Amino acid sequence: MTKEDRIVALEREIIYLRKAAVKVVLSLVEGAIMSPKEREVLARSLELDAKDADEETARLYSLIASALRNCNENA
Repeated sequence: MTKEDRIVALEREIIYLRKAAVKVVLSLVEGAIMSPKEREVLARSLELDAKDADEETARLYSLIASALRNCNENA
């Protein structure tokens, strides 16, 4: 595997891990049977936390907030 192939593989792994993390959090939220309003409150809280977080954590907070809002739209 070339260096470039390895970089691409690692980038894909990061994407898969981010998606998996979002799915885990959504499963927890759904298990808690949160209302759309509660999910929006959580999404806003995550966005506020993202402002003080490192880049990768902030990215996950943003992805989760977006996914929570998507759940609200589909509710």
